[in-house]
This record gives sequence, structure tokens and C-alpha cells, in this order.
Amino acid sequence: MEVRALGPVSATIAGQRVVGGCNQLTALLGLFAVSPDCRVMVEDIACFLWGKEVPQNRISKCISELRRELRGAIGRTNSRECSLLVSRENVDCLRFEDLRHQADGLRGCERFDLLGVALSEWRGVPLQGLKGDRFNLRRAELRTEWEAAMVDQLDAALEAEKFEWVLEKTETLLELLPGRQKFFRARLLALAQDPPSVVRRRAMVNGWKADFGQPTDSGLKQAIDMLLKCRVRQSRPLLGADLQCPRQLPSVGEPLVGRVDQLDSLEKVFVEGRREGRGVLAVISGMPGVGKTALADHLAARIANLFPDGALYADLQGFSDGAAPVKPEQILDRLLADLGVHTEAAGLEGKSVALRTVLAARSVLMVLDNAAHSDQVLPLLPGGGSCAVIVTSRNALIGLHVKKEVHTTQLELLDRASAEAVLDDALSPLQRHKSVHHVARLAELCGRLPLALIVVAKQIKLRPPEAVDALVKQLSGERTRLQAMRVPDHELSVRPALDCSLKALSPEAALLLWQAAIHPGPIVSWSALMDLGRAGGAEDVARAIDELASAHLVELVNGHYRIHDLIRVYARYHAGEHIDGAGSALAERTVRLVLEHQLHHVWACDQVLDPSRKLPIGDPVDVEVVTPSGEEEAMKLLDAEYLTAMKVFDLAVAHGDSRHMWLLPMALVTYQWRRNLHADAQENLKVALFAAEGIASPAEKAMINRMLAGSLRGRNANDSAEAYLLRAVSLSEQEDGAAGQLSLANSLHALAIVCRLLGKPGEAAERCEWALEIFRGLGEKTGEAAVLNGIGTLSHDDGEYDEALQACTEALRIFETTTDLNGTANVLTTLGKIHISRSERKSALAVYQRAIEIYRELDYWRNESKALRRYADVLVSAGDVPKAVEALERTLILLEQLGGEGAQEVVDLLDGLR
Repeated sequence: MEVRALGPVSATIAGQRVVGGCNQLTALLGLFAVSPDCRVMVEDIACFLWGKEVPQNRISKCISELRRELRGAIGRTNSRECSLLVSRENVDCLRFEDLRHQADGLRGCERFDLLGVALSEWRGVPLQGLKGDRFNLRRAELRTEWEAAMVDQLDAALEAEKFEWVLEKTETLLELLPGRQKFFRARLLALAQDPPSVVRRRAMVNGWKADFGQPTDSGLKQAIDMLLKCRVRQSRPLLGADLQCPRQLPSVGEPLVGRVDQLDSLEKVFVEGRREGRGVLAVISGMPGVGKTALADHLAARIANLFPDGALYADLQGFSDGAAPVKPEQILDRLLADLGVHTEAAGLEGKSVALRTVLAARSVLMVLDNAAHSDQVLPLLPGGGSCAVIVTSRNALIGLHVKKEVHTTQLELLDRASAEAVLDDALSPLQRHKSVHHVARLAELCGRLPLALIVVAKQIKLRPPEAVDALVKQLSGERTRLQAMRVPDHELSVRPALDCSLKALSPEAALLLWQAAIHPGPIVSWSALMDLGRAGGAEDVARAIDELASAHLVELVNGHYRIHDLIRVYARYHAGEHIDGAGSALAERTVRLVLEHQLHHVWACDQVLDPSRKLPIGDPVDVEVVTPSGEEEAMKLLDAEYLTAMKVFDLAVAHGDSRHMWLLPMALVTYQWRRNLHADAQENLKVALFAAEGIASPAEKAMINRMLAGSLRGRNANDSAEAYLLRAVSLSEQEDGAAGQLSLANSLHALAIVCRLLGKPGEAAERCEWALEIFRGLGEKTGEAAVLNGIGTLSHDDGEYDEALQACTEALRIFETTTDLNGTANVLTTLGKIHISRSERKSALAVYQRAIEIYRELDYWRNESKALRRYADVLVSAGDVPKAVEALERTLILLEQLGGEGAQEVVDLLDGLR
């Protein structure tokens, strides 16, 4: 998730904006973003959003709605505060703050560059559009921080002797904020390096004093003294010119689909820049084939009339089939000639100065298409003045950000509707009648990539209706997909576009891309890429990863890397073509590392979630594993990587790797149960049971059967669960020693739970007594306490409330001597039922509240929602409707996260209470 507040407030997830505009949710998001560590006092929410005290449930509702939009990224709200759960590097004002702090220990160019990166986070007025005195005050504080950072960068530029930059920058700054003494001081110090005439110097200083009075800043006073004492240097004109008005923009192609928002936004940036008389530099970046040039062409056509002195266009051939990137000096020669400039300047720097000089007094639009890197672009850029530049590149061009003010647009894939519209428009009436049902599938196979969609659309136009079926079939095969994405005798083709990106990579980055393509995705973590890179022999894996990200061949999304399906297919079959004979062995090693990395990372999380679970996984080899600090972090890590873990499990199945086929599902099952993913667990564990047959011990196979039964119980398939548990009991009895006894006790306890659910209380009680005897003999306290909880439940069912209370009180006492928080919460919920039956409402509320807090700490959504539901019923019976509403609102959020089952009942309850 990316959160922005230094400009219009917004939150984006996977490139899609989920919060924005001017509303209460946006205001709350902005408050989180500009608060220390994104932590907000509840009392401040009312002051900022409403300007007065409001009922607590109104605040809770707003927080709940934002939590829903941010997919749960709001922490638990207590009576005083709540937090936005996002890392600092994903919030623009925190990045700005951290970069400023890092720059404090640097000097000269390094400090200048880093402050430039920090200031690039600003994209307009902070907290734009949010109203109210509190927001106005915070906005003013942020602007003060921006000015301080700007002064620091000006000082660093002076130290680095970037005097021309200081002059250009202060001219803009003083137009925006006239009278700022530190800005004027920096301008005078820069002018002192090549001062104007004495008359102009005195007029400049006197004019400033007339407008703003005597300076109070000691630094400004010194700068005035220095400027007035300078001697004028002699200079000679660089060039003579008979200036021309070029009109070089290429014609636009087909209408843009799905890019209206970006086109309108960029047009607004250039229109505002022109109105204010300042230049604009916009960079459009993105993966190959995403439509950068098309957007730049349409944008240039829209805004060309704003620039009366003409438009220049240059293809820099940064990524062109069979051609090397054009050297900037060659482009400078051409641009100067196109402008009618005749100069004696020589060399790259001399010609760059000549271009800046001639453009300084003109208003020209420049389009620099297909740039390879920042060094190719920088010499071509205007200096001050009102010229504007559009740059397109597959690379992020980070170097421009540290030296220029850049408006960045990174193009994402088309949304589903726009992607399907490209293909639908290509269908003839007859094709639409017979093949319209293929459109969604074709858009999916094209990965919503504009180039691929255009190629397939042109193929559709070339084929009869019955041939569209064959096109779908051809695109469905990985090995034939890229072959199908080409138009005969036409420049449009997907593979050559990808070839150009691959050729521009270093050998280490190309190899890592191939290894990453072997990984099944959909996302790959930083640590997984590091492990793969080390296996491939890369000396600097981090640099190779950064190279792939800069080239948009991998995309960083919420802390993980994502590879587009077409790039994955291309890299899997073509990026490894030039690897030596060891490629097959490296592929096998890569698969092994993918499996080992995923297993050990999931296992590290599971050991935090359920420390009592034992699996024969062993220590990691050739992979580095970081253990989560607690249960909350473990659940977040598994939330992020769950789909990847499921894909890696499929990879293990495809390679017939029995070890990972049974161990990975077992390591995942705790998480799956907590997230109500019982169907996934059941399917995986069936495979695990088959894979473990020849390599696991009887006790280990019994454990798999128990987990299968638990997954079935979570789906209310208790008859099937009983059969697996009977098998678990039988297998446990085949294992000798303490391991067999412990397995038997666990299997009996699980079987007792299912027997109760099947209406067999006698069998349930018998198995509980047997399990209790074994647990006590082994000294297994958590097992003993869990069985006592089961005995208490059975006693409650029989109406023997005193016996139930005695058993569960003893279970709670034992659990509180262990680290088993989930077991503790389970006993507390049972005690809640017992207290209700004994008409002890106050005691019931207390134990339910404790259970809810534990489940929330464990991030156990399913059990928390059940406890909250019972807690709300007790609150209603006690007449505390506001608290009941708050509990049910939280229940509703959890049920929606769990898939929605039971949510409507809670909605109806809330409607009746409000």
C-alpha cells in the first residue's frame, strides 16, 4: 500500500486508488499519514474531522470504513489511540522525514542529491482539499518543514558549486514565496560567482529592501556585502542564431483506452506550469508494452498549442531492436540544427549549455521518447524558462529525480474493463455473435498489457470467426503464447519488445530474471530473490534486483516483487537461452531453493503461531530466514505470501517432491484455520497424506489425519472428520514410545470433540478421560488443560454447571502457566457460556472481553468473530446497546474478511439496534 499526503491525499493498493478525494475517509487517512509513526489519538480524530466532540460510535464507524477500504490496514482501536499499519517507506511524508534525517550527515553533492530525492516526495499543497483549522495548522507546519529542506538543499548546492542550479531554483522560489530571506541569500551567493554589473547589483539589493525592508537574517546581510564587493567577470556570447519554429510531433495512433485519468492529470500539470510561466519535466515510465509512447504522443498533441515556439521530438532508442541508444551529443547536434542554431561550442557540455541558452528565452515542448538512462537525458534538458519536456522510458530514471524537479507517471496495466474493450472493439458483428465469450479469457491471457492486447486485436481482425477459438488455444499454452502475439509483416510484436529489455540487462540481472521466472509467483519476496541470486553466483544480488525493478521487469508492490505473466513466460523460455551447459542443474537448484525458502519462511511463522507443533523440517540450508517478532507479524507475513505459498506447493506437486508436498501444507495449516481457509487446507492435506505415505512415521501420518479432520470440522463435515480421526488413533498406536503416546492423546482429544458435535456425548467423555490420563502421565500441561476444557464443555451440555465451572477453572489455571494463548482464549469462551447459564452476566462479560483481546492479539479472525458475537448478545441483555453495536461492527468487518458467511445476520442485528 502507498499512502500520500504531500499533495492530494490518497492510498493505492496494487496500483489502484482505494481512498482519495475530499471526504471523511480521506481526511482520516491524511491525519494518520501526518501523525508521528502514523499513530493517532482517538480524541484528535474528532477535532480534525468534525472540529468538535462527537459520539464514540461515529468515530468507530469512520475507522471501520477506512479499515475496510484499506483491507484491514488499521490496527486495533483502544480507548486512546489507533494506528495505520503500513511501513514508513510506504508513506510519502515519512519518507521525506527519513531522507532529511539521512542527509544531515552528508556534505556537498551527496547531501544535495539526497535532499532532492526527499523533496521529490512533494506533489503539491500538503493535505490538499482537507478543510478545518487543525488541518490548516498541520499544513502550515509541513510547509515550514519543506522550506527548511529547500534551504538545506540550496546550501548543499552552493557547497557543491551548482551555482546555475541555485539561480534557476531561487528564481522560481522567490516568485512563489517572495521575501523569503534565506532564498534571496542563496541567490546572492550564487550571483557572486559571476556577478552582474555594479549598477544591477545595487538595484537588485535596493529593490528587495524597498519591497521587504531591512534584512534581519545575518546570512543575508553577509551575502549582500559579498555581492556588492564582487568584480564583474568578462564573458563572450556562445552562439548566434536565426531561430526556427520546429513542429516535429509524430501523429497519434489509435484512441487511448483506459488512460483518460493519466492523460487528464498530465495535461493539468502542463497547463498549470504554462500559466505560472515555469517549465515542467514529466517522466512516463513502465514495463515494456504498457503504452508509454502512446500516452506521450496523445499528451503532446493535446498541449502543443501551449508552446508557441514549437515542438521537438527525438527517439533516444534506449530500447530498440538492433540499435544502440543514441548518444546525447548526437541528439544535441540535431536539436540545435532544428532550432536554427549555429554554435562554436564543442563537446557534450558545451553543446548542452548552448541548447539551454537558446531555450531559456523560448517556450518549446520537447518529447524525448524511449530513454535508456538518466545520463542520456540530462544534457538535453532546458535550464530555466517555460519550456516543457516529456520523457518516456522503461527505466525509472532515478538520476533525474536527484537533479531536477520531476513529475512522475508510472503506467500500470489496463483495468479489466478497458482491456476487454480493446478486444471487443476488434470483433466484427459476426465474430461478436460467435466469439464474444472469448473476450474476457483473451484479456486475461494478454495480462491486460496494451501492446499484447493491440497485437491480439489486430489478429482478430485478420481471422474469420471460427479461427478465434484457435487463437485462444494458442495463447493458452505457455510455449506458444509469445509466438502468437505477433502480426505478420507488421512492427507490432511482444517478444522483440521484451528482447530489447533483456539485452540491456547485466548478465547477473538477466540470470536472476530467469530464476525469478522459475518461481511460480504471483509475488516474490526480497529475501527469496536474494537466495536465488546467490545461488546463481551474482556478486551483488541487491544491485541486480534494483536493475530489474528500475527496468520495470519486476515491480515492487507492498514490499514484494511481482512479475507480469508475459514477462514470466518470456523469461522462463528465453532469458536462459544463453546460459551455459550448467543451466539444467541451475534450474533444478533454483526449484529446490524456491521450495526450501518458502517452507522455512512459512515454518518460521508457524513456530511463532503454534510453538507446540513439531515437524521434521530441520535447519535451513542455502536460505536465510528471519523469524517474526510475534504472532501479529507472523500473520501479516503469511497474509502477504499466502498465494505464493500455495503456488509453491503446486510447484512441489509438479516436481513430485514428496518432502515439500507434505511438510508445506502442515506448516500452513495453523494460518489457514485462523483465516477460515479450511477448504484450501483440506485439499493440500489430502496431497500431503499421499506424499507422506512412504517417508513419514506413523505419528507424523496421524498428525496429518488430525489436521485433515480439523479442516473438515471447520467446514462442518464432522462425519468425514471422524473417519480421519479414527485412522489417526490407529496410526498413533503403531508408534512406540512417548511420541506415540502423545500422538494418541492428541488424536483421542480431537476425536472427542467431533463425537460431541455428532451427538455422541458418552463416547466423547470416554475419549476425554483416556486422553487426560495420557497427557498427565506425559506431563503435557497444555494437552491436560485442553482436555479439561472439553470435559467442562460436556458437563455444561448436561446442565452440570458447577462441575463444568470446576473443570474449566482448573483448565484456565493450567493454561495461564503456559504460553498457549489460543488455549487460554478457548477456555475463556467456554467459561463465558457457563457464566451465562449460571446467570452470572458480569463474569461472562469479563471472560468474553479477555478472550476477545487474546484472539485479536493472535489475529485469529474466526474465533474473535464468534466471541464478539456472544459478547454482543450479553451486552444487549445487559442494556448496553452502544457497546453491543461496536462489538457487532467489529464482527461484521471480520466476517467480511472471512468471506462474508453470517454477515447478513449481523447487519440485520445492527439495523435493529441502531
